[in-house]
Formats: sequence, C-alpha cells, structure tokens
Amino acid sequence: MTGSSPRVAALTGGTGFVGQRIARQLLEDGWQVRALVRSSWPTPPPPELTVIEGSLDDGSSLDRLVEGASAVIHCAGAVRARTEGDFKRINVDGTGLLAKAAANSTDKPLFLHISSLSARAPELSPYAASKLASEDAVAQNAGELHWVVLRPTAIYGPGDTATLSIFRPISKGIAPIMGSYENRVSLIYVDDLASAVAATLDTPPPSGSVFEVSDGAFGGYTWQRLGETAAQCLKKNIFYLRIPRLIMQIAAAANVGVSRLIGTTPIMTQGKVRELFHPNWACQGNPLADCTSWWPKIGIDEGFARTLEWYRDQGWI
Repeated sequence: MTGSSPRVAALTGGTGFVGQRIARQLLEDGWQVRALVRSSWPTPPPPELTVIEGSLDDGSSLDRLVEGASAVIHCAGAVRARTEGDFKRINVDGTGLLAKAAANSTDKPLFLHISSLSARAPELSPYAASKLASEDAVAQNAGELHWVVLRPTAIYGPGDTATLSIFRPISKGIAPIMGSYENRVSLIYVDDLASAVAATLDTPPPSGSVFEVSDGAFGGYTWQRLGETAAQCLKKNIFYLRIPRLIMQIAAAANVGVSRLIGTTPIMTQGKVRELFHPNWACQGNPLADCTSWWPKIGIDEGFARTLEWYRDQGWI
C-alpha cells in the first residue's frame, strides 16, 4: 500500500469516539480520509478529510464513499437499540451493504471491519449476536476483496462516555464489582486501537483473519485490579461494592420499561447484564502483533491516568 498517489481511506462511524481517533491516526499517517456521516462533521474537518453525507442503508452514498478508495474501515454500528431487529438492520444489514458496495467498486479496496469481542459469545445478547452476524455479512458479501476483522475488547480513553459510568462511582470512593471478584476483562486504550487499524492497513494479515485486540495484558484484569488502578490515579480510598445480579436484572427491566414509555433507546437491558456478568472477557494473547508491526503502547496505569485527568478537566467527575 505504497506509492506516489494519495492513499484514500473510506471510513464509517468517523464522528464517534473511536472513529474520530481512527480518522486522526490515518490523517497523521498521510492518508486522505473520506468519512460517511449522517449530517456533518462535529468540527470543521481538516483539508485531507472529505465528508460524505449518507447512511449505511443508502446505496448511492455507499458507492460514493468506497469508489477509488484503497481501504474501507467499517467502524459504524449500534451498541444499543430498541429491538433485536434494529441491531440486525444496522449492524448486520448495513455491514453487508457496505461490503457489497466495496466488492462492486473498481479498485477493490482492503475491507477492515471493526467488530467486538462480544462476538465470541453471541448467546449473551442481541448486540453480541449482531456483531458475530456482522462478521458473517462481510464474508458473504466481500466477494474477492481482501478483508480482515478486528474484535476490540472494552475501549476507553479521554472522551469516552461508556466507561464513565464505572469511573464516576470510583471517584466517589466506591468500586463496583460485577459478579465474582475473579471475573476477568481485557481493555484497550483508544489510541492503541487506532494504531492497530493503521498497522493492519499497512501490512494486511491474510484475508479472512479475525483478531481479538487488547492492550496486551495476558489474561486481562480483574474488576478489583481496575478499581485499585483508578483509585490510585484519583488518590482515593475505596471500598468494593459487589453488585448482585438480581438487582441489575431488576434495574434493567425498569430501564427498558421506562424507555418504551418515553420512546428512548434503553442503555441497560437484560442482554447487557449478561454481558457485564460474563466471567471471561479476557484475551490470552496478541496475535495481530505476529502479523503486523503493531504493539499496544498504553497499559491501564497510564491509560487510566490520562482518561481520569481528562474527565476531571471536563468536570465529568
């Protein structure tokens, strides 16, 4: 993927927490980025970034996005939805349409799909099932394209609102424990994920490869380790509060009920509870590093410090 002509990366989900980091990394690496957005870029885009208004169910905008691209990075997706059908429409059908558009384009770009570690346990939730099905949609629609799937673990960093719900109680001296103290989870700092994407584009692994991507800590972390690290960064004394699964299930049922009444999309669902209490979201290795030049640079000590400092500066904690 070298040469004198500019490299063009077609990106979905570019306005999101992860997508903006990927766009920034690719621009720094000399790519021209073409981003599909529903309305507009949140800030004035840099000169090397072209905004294409459209959506994953709009075939004409997908064709404009991928035509002439050297690589397609599919980062868009729904992490919450009102119904299982909504997850399928966005995460599965949308992925299939994008892969088909790329396969039908003249330049046959590399197709990089950002999935989720949850895809390895599709039985837990409609979201997890849709992420596995999205990978199948790539395989079924990519044709002769060279395609690769990355399954990131839990992603965090400055600007993330998802992990804020965990850091906030710790800032008050309470570290929640979901399930057993020995449950394990892997993490990845958002900038490391962005550099993993860039490395995959520069040195593509074999087509059809699926990689779990984490910060490289073998076996991940316990909830207790995460609480201790955050507390040290915040210079807080904490106590651990083990959250009973039944309480979370009741809260999820209430949340879904209220969301239906007021017409919003629920954050906490029964599927999300099953995900949170799953005993093993840990990666046991870093196979992407065997195929590319990538290696994660930010462990949780530095990553938590950066993230929590940003939260404090913004007044979020």
